[in-house]
Amino acid sequence: MLPTRHRLDLRRSLPFYTFPQKAHTGSFSIYWEKDDNLTDLQAAVVVSKKVAPTAVLRNKIKRVLRANLFSLFPTLPTNIRLVILVRRKEVLSQRDLLAETLKKNLL
Repeated sequence: MLPTRHRLDLRRSLPFYTFPQKAHTGSFSIYWEKDDNLTDLQAAVVVSKKVAPTAVLRNKIKRVLRANLFSLFPTLPTNIRLVILVRRKEVLSQRDLLAETLKKNLL
């Protein structure tokens, strides 16, 4: 679980698919926007029922991606809102791809 200050509440923010910056891979998409009013990076992981039909699997995917994302926080910029939209459950076997994609696009 991400600390509260790093959680992005998707209900109170704009629809994430309207964020100006995007990056897509076969397993996931990353949407982000810079906000100069933020002091900490805020992130959310979205997994639909179409990708993982059971809640157990959706939660496992979210836990793994959040842990991977949290380990990257010191290297990422602090003033962005970030959403990871999972498109395939094979993302669990491609953890390094998330780190590479984030570093390539956000740094």
